[in-house]
Amino acid sequence: YSELLDRKISIEDQKSKGYIQILLQETQRLSRMIHNVLTFRKLNTKNLDQKINAINANDIIEQCLSNFEPFLLSKGFEVVRNFELTKKILADQDSLEQILFNLISNVEKYALEGKYICLRTYEQNGNAFIECIDHGIPLSNQIAKLIFQPFYRAHKDLAHGAGGTGIGLTISKELAKLNHGDLICIPL
Repeated sequence: YSELLDRKISIEDQKSKGYIQILLQETQRLSRMIHNVLTFRKLNTKNLDQKINAINANDIIEQCLSNFEPFLLSKGFEVVRNFELTKKILADQDSLEQILFNLISNVEKYALEGKYICLRTYEQNGNAFIECIDHGIPLSNQIAKLIFQPFYRAHKDLAHGAGGTGIGLTISKELAKLNHGDLICIPL
């Protein structure tokens, strides 16, 4: 209904448009959180069905990023795409989407000061790589090791009051492993 309302409100009514955009973004955020909790439960009960297929990672990244882009741009982020990967990858599309949504959501929450996100794909030694790069507050090596632990939340000063469950990166790492990959944090 909020999407229908967004289409009905005239462009001239910027205040109402702004309210609807917030409503849409918060609805999507809540949906992602619920999806994360359900996935976390399925991972813990070993009841997660993976449908591994040859997929175009660049297309999926573009789709996920475009969902966040209006909000990121409204917050002053520079959004960069660098898709060098030319081959399809073997992965579960839903898993890749959830990983991407969690990563981009974390940039939105924790890299607000840097206002930069780059999603990059490339191939090296026959392996496909997807990088999510931000210019947020640098993480220490200690925090970089802890962020994949269930319910771990970085220091509250990094979060800028952002909410969350602390399981997004845990889920993302497990999903990456289920797809014969990995998820790592490289502190700079």
